[in-house]
Amino acid sequence: MTESIPSGPSLSSAAMLRVGDAHIVVSATEASLASWLGSTFGDLAVDATAAGGPDHVVELRVGASAVEFVVDGHIIYQGSNRANVVDHFVSWCNRTAIESRVDSVNVHAAGLRPPATDWCVVVPGAPGAGKSSVSGAAVSAGWGYLSDEVVSIDHARQALPYPKPLTIKRGGLPLLAVNVEGHTIAESQTRWYLRPADLGGQIAPPCRVGAVVFSTYVADAATVLEPMSTADAVLELATNCQDELDDAGAALLRLAQVCSSAFCGRMTQSNLTTALELLAATGIDVPAVPAPALLTAPSATPDRGGPRVAADAVAVAVGDGVVVHHPPSRQLLALDPLAGAIWQLLDGSTARDALAAELSEAFDHPVEAVAEDLDRLLAELDRHELLAG
Repeated sequence: MTESIPSGPSLSSAAMLRVGDAHIVVSATEASLASWLGSTFGDLAVDATAAGGPDHVVELRVGASAVEFVVDGHIIYQGSNRANVVDHFVSWCNRTAIESRVDSVNVHAAGLRPPATDWCVVVPGAPGAGKSSVSGAAVSAGWGYLSDEVVSIDHARQALPYPKPLTIKRGGLPLLAVNVEGHTIAESQTRWYLRPADLGGQIAPPCRVGAVVFSTYVADAATVLEPMSTADAVLELATNCQDELDDAGAALLRLAQVCSSAFCGRMTQSNLTTALELLAATGIDVPAVPAPALLTAPSATPDRGGPRVAADAVAVAVGDGVVVHHPPSRQLLALDPLAGAIWQLLDGSTARDALAAELSEAFDHPVEAVAEDLDRLLAELDRHELLAG
């Protein structure tokens, strides 16, 4: 690694940015990079006098052969490719936004508001799932923009804006037909950062979640959207959660509340125009489902040695099942209504054979078949560390 590049006065005035609920001062020691920062991250800019003191001070120091990304005097990354340094800065901003919103549940997702609506679509997805392309297409079509990376859901179950510039990878440029000449900072650049205004869009205010759609890009596939169970949606949304789910189940319950009041579905897409048409219709007429409820782990006194759920497991009942979380192991499992009902009987008071007999009588089904189903459920719970002992 080369020697540290000396700090110096920025060639443009430092900017105060609001990243989530954190305030950072950012500057660069090269005029072109400072200008790029100011224009690209302008949607995060706030009045420094109104914001108070910064939570972090960030510098991008440009030397003869390297660029450094420095936070509060500590070098976070150093490299010769300024595009890579900027990528690290953006990733740091995302993490800082998540860490600053301690009262929100933060999901790795895009948040997009269809035109002339008061609700948004949350599109979770792992890198490569195509959510950035969907975001770019939506903003270009006049949708409101909340974020393409982190959606924060507050106590009122509203999605909060984190209007970082959209990340558009090289493969997405032809789909959006956008000129990135003024947004290029290195010849080896593989992703570009664009403000919503660069695509003709605007930032959306906080709004309720009307739909949660898990989108996957599959080349040449038909673009289709299918509904999914609330329990499965809660499970997958929790899997995309950027925070650790708390031991008490508050975060899991909030995610269940969001999914219970929204359309939930899976979309396979290869055509962005069709995808937006499908997404725009999702939150219009959402069927009512029972409000989710936090369940306490069943327990019996005395314990007679029967199957018993882990004492530290957390479960939330939704309209079509139960979602279970084991905080120590971070395991998650969605149970259908029948399995969820059996879960609540696993208090250790009834031995396996006796429990199978009770279920056989209750459902008028052969005890041998019930016992096999029960064993499969118990094995699944055990694999997810959700049984005691």
